[in-house]
Amino acid sequence: MKSSNSMTSDFKFAQDTVGYIIEGVLDVPTVRDVKRQIVERIKKEGTIQLYVEDCGLERLTFFALCIACLIPIQHARRIHKIALVTDRKWIHRLCTVVSYVSGVEIKNFDSVGRMNAMDWIARG
Repeated sequence: MKSSNSMTSDFKFAQDTVGYIIEGVLDVPTVRDVKRQIVERIKKEGTIQLYVEDCGLERLTFFALCIACLIPIQHARRIHKIALVTDRKWIHRLCTVVSYVSGVEIKNFDSVGRMNAMDWIARG
């Protein structure tokens, strides 16, 4: 069950690419729901790409952050690459570490570069 203050919207770029817009509070129930959706897409497609955009994230809980960071590590062979759009530099730095540990290509973009992120992820 999602928190009443959380919002994640998912959309498809292509058959193997799914995007998430994150708003409000990103808590454990929300991240678990997103993870469930990602695992379902992996089962269906085999290998996927992700586009994740921070569009008004108000609060992020520590345990939700831990679960989110483990997704690319746990599914490294099934996630081809991730485009991350956020103006929060500390999230960029954290994702650089996650990319290194998981081997998944994660490219960080700020909100001004969101069209570049969409183009990058769409190119496969």
